[in-house]
Amino acid sequence: MLKILSFFTPKMCAVRFKTLNKCRTSIGLKPLQDYKLLYKAENIDVSSDTDRDWLMPHWAETFNIVKVGKRSDPTFSREIISFYDKDNNIIERLFRQNGMNTRKEIYSKGYKSRTIVTKEFVQPKIEAGINVPLKLKNLAGRWRDRISELQIIEEYPVLKQYIKGKRTDKSPVGLYTKRVEYSPSGDKDSVRNITFTKYPINFGFQDPSDKKVISGTLVKNGKDVELTDVRKTDNLKIDLNDEFLKYRFIDPRSDEGLRLLTDYFIKKRGLEPLHIYVNPSSGSVSESSLGYFWNGELHYSKRLQKLPSSEAVDTVAHEVEHAYQHAQIGRLGKSESRYETEAERLLPPIETNEIKSAVKYAIARDVYPVKNKSMDNPLYRDNYLEVKAREAGGKAKDMYQANKDNYEFFNWFGMHKF
Repeated sequence: MLKILSFFTPKMCAVRFKTLNKCRTSIGLKPLQDYKLLYKAENIDVSSDTDRDWLMPHWAETFNIVKVGKRSDPTFSREIISFYDKDNNIIERLFRQNGMNTRKEIYSKGYKSRTIVTKEFVQPKIEAGINVPLKLKNLAGRWRDRISELQIIEEYPVLKQYIKGKRTDKSPVGLYTKRVEYSPSGDKDSVRNITFTKYPINFGFQDPSDKKVISGTLVKNGKDVELTDVRKTDNLKIDLNDEFLKYRFIDPRSDEGLRLLTDYFIKKRGLEPLHIYVNPSSGSVSESSLGYFWNGELHYSKRLQKLPSSEAVDTVAHEVEHAYQHAQIGRLGKSESRYETEAERLLPPIETNEIKSAVKYAIARDVYPVKNKSMDNPLYRDNYLEVKAREAGGKAKDMYQANKDNYEFFNWFGMHKF
């Protein structure tokens, strides 16, 4: 009798299928699996498939296809198409339902890490009454980012893993993930939910659920970003009152982080009316420097992305201090550049207690070495502008590193990039 029911199951509707499974489980039988394999093909050469309605990833050499259906719904189908490079590494996975694109996952490898970007398919807008072939819909639609996940694996070769209480030759590993969920609206950066997770090292005897997690929501507010709804597990030592917490979530080394951190120090110095231009990944920064300020512009080197986050904080505070110094020279009435003239025009009159330092800034500007900007050059190293800028950068760096738990946790994630 059960064999007869199983044979006719594909012709049943979903409701009847569920009812049948309830009957089976009520008498102690396993429920029938709704999904069934319709088609499977592996290791297909990309050059052998010409009649396709998807875009082949650039580095793809081969791909696999798995297609499944439902016993409860003969009209339903789902495809998973996996693409591999010449070394048989997964580079992309495309998901489709009833022939229509739904989402795809893009994989990339880094040093001890990999990144998975999940994109959601947005169907093209078609006027009512117009019949468009499914193949054309798939090619005409667009993709938008939904999730980015950075997975970092750290191996501990000096230590050994235990399995069932016995020491093995396997080295334990630690897994760290940074997951960013973007807003489903058009602007992916308008709202972002970010979750950092540090899993316990798999020695073999620890509780796998003992993970450390902190999450928060970044909400775009004009040019600024607000960090809201911050939550963490009790076993994670993180100071939620940290003034740099928002920038740690974003990562000060990223383009966005450098811009927002610059705005933070600009506001502290009261320079907002001057609308200073910020280039977070400038190609004009010399090899001997990480950034520079010139006539209302701040430029940062791409090399900051590979350095500890504290170096980004130091550099930003240093260069913004130069912007402040030249603004003070302008307020003193000693303008020689457009920026200094604008500072004199747009900022309030200089205070009496600021005049002494502003005079020193003006004198230092006049003897500032334009060409040899090396710490080996005393004219540069001991110039008053540089001395005070280094003080500002060092102070900001110390403040950023003072909260050791926060610094070490977030800085470690930032050493690996999306």
